Amino acid sequence: MNKTRSNRGISITIALAALVLSLVTAVLSMFLKWLFYSLNPNHSVHFISVVTIISFFSAIIIVMGLARFLTKIRREYLLFAALYLFFVSVYSVFFHFGFSIVHPLVPNYNQLKVLDNGMAPTFFIGDRVFIKPIKNHQEETITRASIVVFRTEKYPGVRLVARVIGIYGDTVELHDRNVYIRKRKILLQELPDSQCRIERLVQELADGFEFRCFKETLDSSSYHVIGNKSGPFRFNVEPVVVTKDKYYVLSDNRDHGKDSRDFGLLSKEQIISIVVSGEALQ
Repeated sequence: MNKTRSNRGISITIALAALVLSLVTAVLSMFLKWLFYSLNPNHSVHFISVVTIISFFSAIIIVMGLARFLTKIRREYLLFAALYLFFVSVYSVFFHFGFSIVHPLVPNYNQLKVLDNGMAPTFFIGDRVFIKPIKNHQEETITRASIVVFRTEKYPGVRLVARVIGIYGDTVELHDRNVYIRKRKILLQELPDSQCRIERLVQELADGFEFRCFKETLDSSSYHVIGNKSGPFRFNVEPVVVTKDKYYVLSDNRDHGKDSRDFGLLSKEQIISIVVSGEALQ
């Protein structure tokens, strides 16, 4: 009787150990995925998936190896191995199908690490913003003041970020510090330093760049833009007509950003995602 109880106790202990260690394995692999993505969120999804799979199976091999080393009785090891692999499989299926069920109900947001100050003072180098990848350009609506991530032939291999100013049918022009859409001047209000993240600006742009900060209002959206302290924004732009499936984009850092003043109109195919979080004002 005592031997039966002892065997039962050992079996329960093995089962609990397998349950806990399989959960640790699953959580550890997700943590490593999050850590790797946090270190460089610009890696491709496929690359990070491969890293996750490798770390997942590496953890399984390590646990199985340690169990075999610590377990003296072959029958107990086989019991642990069977239960451990079973629980790991259950967790994997649960996470996979659970995500598949919830995923359609949740926006497919990724993270992007900002690599330059072209969108200062909205974003600075090192900031992480949430982006929504565009899978079907026909179904995606991009409006004025939207912040988009895109690629251009002029800057190959680089993902740029800028704000949409002009959409199909608009005529865009820039004179002095003012932007005109269809001959209508966008409201531009100069702000005191205290309202323009002055500490962050001084810290990030401490290369002798003296700036002035403005609040620009486009349709129902308001946001901050900056420019050189003296003189107009970087060169004027004569009227540009935005054709179908094209966009005119400007950086919020009007004198030190890459935008349509450099490479012209942006086609919808060049836009790869839309920024869904940031410092835009309400």
